[in-house]
Amino acid sequence: NNSILVIENIIRYKEMGYHPIEAAERGTKEIAIAVLSTTATNLGVFIPVALSGGRMGQMFNPFAMTVVFSTLFSLWVALTFTPMLAARIGSSSGPSKLSRFLTGWWQWLYNGFDDLHHVLVKGTVGHPFLAILIFTGLTAGSVAIMDRIGFQFFPSSDEGQVSISMETSASASLAMTDRLVRQIEEHVMEQKYVKGVDVVIGGSGSQSGLNRATVRVYLEDTPERPSSFQFAAPLRPLLAALPDMKSSVTAGGGRGGVRGKAVQIVIRGDEVDVLNDTAMKVMAMLREVEGVVDVDLDWRTGRPEIRMIPDRLRMGRLNFSSENLSDLLRGYVTGLKAGVFREGGKEYDILVKLSAEEVSSPFQLPDLPFPTSAGFVSLQDLAELKDTMGPTQILRKDRQRSITVDANVYGTTVGEVYQVIDRKLKEIPLPPGYRFSYSGEIQSIQDNFGTLGFSLGLAVLLTFLLIAAILESFVFAFVIMLTVPLSIIGVVPALILTNTPMSIYGLMGVIMLVGLVVNNAIVIIDYAEIARREGMDPDEAIIEACKVRLRPILMADATSVIAMVPLAMGVGAGGSYRSPMAIVSIGGLIAGGVLALLAIPPVYKLVWRLKKRFGYQVREQSIVG
Repeated sequence: NNSILVIENIIRYKEMGYHPIEAAERGTKEIAIAVLSTTATNLGVFIPVALSGGRMGQMFNPFAMTVVFSTLFSLWVALTFTPMLAARIGSSSGPSKLSRFLTGWWQWLYNGFDDLHHVLVKGTVGHPFLAILIFTGLTAGSVAIMDRIGFQFFPSSDEGQVSISMETSASASLAMTDRLVRQIEEHVMEQKYVKGVDVVIGGSGSQSGLNRATVRVYLEDTPERPSSFQFAAPLRPLLAALPDMKSSVTAGGGRGGVRGKAVQIVIRGDEVDVLNDTAMKVMAMLREVEGVVDVDLDWRTGRPEIRMIPDRLRMGRLNFSSENLSDLLRGYVTGLKAGVFREGGKEYDILVKLSAEEVSSPFQLPDLPFPTSAGFVSLQDLAELKDTMGPTQILRKDRQRSITVDANVYGTTVGEVYQVIDRKLKEIPLPPGYRFSYSGEIQSIQDNFGTLGFSLGLAVLLTFLLIAAILESFVFAFVIMLTVPLSIIGVVPALILTNTPMSIYGLMGVIMLVGLVVNNAIVIIDYAEIARREGMDPDEAIIEACKVRLRPILMADATSVIAMVPLAMGVGAGGSYRSPMAIVSIGGLIAGGVLALLAIPPVYKLVWRLKKRFGYQVREQSIVG
């Protein structure tokens, strides 16, 4: 874009009859401040992103560094190679007949647009308050319909895979789990567009157990097949109808390193029973939220167990401790070392323990003998035995017991359901010492959108300060920054029309726009100030600036928009992830670029009206005199 601004200005001087070398010199000198300003704004936007840490730095640092160095190199090329080549290549007498023939259609369109634009600019300058009111209304209207845009941390991606996680009763055997998995596998293989199925029984890590299994379905890579999200939808009611089984269905790809389901609500406290009761209320609430599916929690009743409560008073009279009780009981089950067997130079421990039948029978446990100072005493005389259901795992977060209620989202976005969930979650009473918190994708949205929001604010501030320093005017820097909210007029409709939720990549596109949309205003005001200093009235100067700078602005915006079209279409590996960034940039550039040509003139006129009212012209004349 820097080279476009320079070479277009050089060509304009050639068309005015200047010698190519003089045209290159005048054209480059005239546009140099504007080119330097546009480059500085781009650097002011991307340098903070390039230097940011955390997950955002990992994701966008390479991209930001690439933009920073390519922008610096483009500035050097635009101010050195481009003028040299423009002075020596091309005819000073204008385009050839072949060029006029090939570009005649474009020139016809441009002339028509130029005439229309000239009329509109004169209208906005003639009625500045009405024009500003219209643009303010358009911006406010775009902000008002922003709630129609969903929010999610990472863009959804159809990778042609569907994952089915299932869990049977805690006491289920491997054979029972295998039988249910085979039923699911057979049903899935009967569906169209299924390429293959992988099955893992037993799980891994904290989700291990013979009652757990994961079925991963691979879909054919054909344009006719439904998306993985559409394929997964009918599976949910089918799996829900199977008895004695819990299941969840996840479609698409990863979510930027976020593990687990999209919605994760963590309940923290001390008592497991209170946590479990609260979790049941949260699950009931989530099931009422539209778009929330596969509601579950990570707490399980576990397998049957026998809990022993030692009778410390009786054990004390028998001179028998809890450690003696646990050690001997462990020995009954795993074995007591009774000696060593030696053979062939090797030693083997001799363990004495109960038979498998005795260990597996809970009815014989109370009669197990334990040696005490008063002789052998049965276990039931030393401790109280209770049949209970013990948890398979006890999870803690921040040194507190916790239960996590999780769910998937279908047919909507995490941001939309989060607003509903957060409101309803506040209606659930919590005892003192207990609290809710979010994890998973909601937590990522809260953390990382805040980081990018800070980067956006920093980008706006740096851009404003850089423009003010280069143009030596805080007033005109403020006028130029007014084009930033104008881009919202294009961003919101672009996301709505393409049915694209705002994501972390979309917000990155908004940050990019800060450095892009101000460029048009910089180019316009820079020329208007040049014309005004040469004696032209401010109204005439801004109208002339819009007419002269229309062509390079259209060329620069068109190249940026066209370059982003393939990215917006999601072409290539991972293209769907970066698509929101391009969609936001295209919408913002079109709106910000076109509207800047109409919104800046009336504001510029009012600024100079205020300056004259407060004596600026008198001071300027006294200095000149």
